[in-house]
Amino acid sequence: MSAPKTEFTRRDGTEVSVNKVVYNDVPRLLFLLVPQAQMKLIATPRWQQAMDEAAATLPDRLAKELTARLEHRARKGRRGPDPGPSDGSYR
Repeated sequence: MSAPKTEFTRRDGTEVSVNKVVYNDVPRLLFLLVPQAQMKLIATPRWQQAMDEAAATLPDRLAKELTARLEHRARKGRRGPDPGPSDGSYR
């Protein structure tokens, strides 16, 4: 038995036929009767650990970024601003 198909026509006139999504694991009647899906959270502890590790290093990373930006601004400031055109006009 092949999967049911959905057929449609694209804007350019191409005819397309694709397989419909079918839930073979759970009979449809049971799928509709279950009021709430239950799922074991597998990735959550690892995700939380990664977030905690990132949060622990955040102040240091922000301090380095701020220092780099301030040093860049200081170097840029020593050269002086761009004087623009010598005749005073801006295009």
